[in-house]
Amino acid sequence: MIAFFCSTPYHIFSVISIKIQYYKEEESDLFILDYFSGSDKYAERIRPLGLFSNIHHINIWDKYARIMKDVKNPQRDPWKIRMRVSHAFWKLFYYGRCGAELKKDHIEPGRYSAVFFAFNEPVDNMIGIYARRKRVHILQYGFDDGTQDYLFELDEKYQSMQRLERIMGVPENVYRKDKYWVYRPDQLRNRSKYDQRVERIFPPDDEVKALILRIWNVDRTPYIPGRYIFLDNLLEREALHKIAVSILEIVGRDNFTFKRHPLRGEDRVFVDNEVETWPASDIPFEVYLATGNYEDNVLISWYSTACFTPKFIYDQEPIIIFIYHIVAANEEIERIESMVNKLISAYEHKERIYIPNDINELCQIIEKINA
Repeated sequence: MIAFFCSTPYHIFSVISIKIQYYKEEESDLFILDYFSGSDKYAERIRPLGLFSNIHHINIWDKYARIMKDVKNPQRDPWKIRMRVSHAFWKLFYYGRCGAELKKDHIEPGRYSAVFFAFNEPVDNMIGIYARRKRVHILQYGFDDGTQDYLFELDEKYQSMQRLERIMGVPENVYRKDKYWVYRPDQLRNRSKYDQRVERIFPPDDEVKALILRIWNVDRTPYIPGRYIFLDNLLEREALHKIAVSILEIVGRDNFTFKRHPLRGEDRVFVDNEVETWPASDIPFEVYLATGNYEDNVLISWYSTACFTPKFIYDQEPIIIFIYHIVAANEEIERIESMVNKLISAYEHKERIYIPNDINELCQIIEKINA
């Protein structure tokens, strides 16, 4: 028996593909963590499909907030030193009694031969500790989390482990996964290093698409956005508004749609009717891609996962405008460009990807496309 742990709508999308393609007949459980708005409703939508033996929605965000919070530069602030000590005690408490804490959330690690996580988090660590203490063999698998999997080396993404985790006995395979499941193994950093530990998630076939559309009810509530789609990357309001206003002055409100990031929750970015806002922010863009072709659309984003998945998953080539030179710090740009260059290399029509250096250049590009 295996278990999947999902912390975003995109994770659910990926898990459905993995389950149907590779583990259709395998008994499995699904755990949905409340890291995103509306997470509770997914269990009720997926349960009638009969894909999983058990489905649990776990209220875990508040419970582990102290564990996951990163307190930087404690030497500059005595209060941060006290907070870091507090976090250490919380970790010791939960990791120290990991079996009991996991049981509270209906997680029985001893039942599973493998567990799937998209990124490192306390539940993943606690299962690893449990397996070591009980001397049971549980494979730790990673699966596609979007751009992070192609921006960083896979092992590096899970190496946020601190000294305390190692002291508590978190085993090696928690942060160096036994296997990774991704859509485009050819786009990984140092991909030859992972050849023996990577499986490809294939593009959704008709069966997978049908299940995806049922889960998100997209077939019943179709939505057609404006041609220009601004994909939220949790940017600060001031920067986001400045760019959006510049675009709106050229294309007009009817041709512009803002898609809020699922992790922004119900936090409003624009006032009502200021711009057209995608009505269901908790539905991954990849779900809508399953309903049709978006190659006539223009995607505008810092470096959102949704800019890469049209090509990586569906082999679609929409026009993309990356604005990271306008909004990103200099130290971030090198890594982002590495990722974007991979997308450009995968595109057949490379001229459909634009990277403006400032807002004036962005406006010139929009005017050219809109002509």
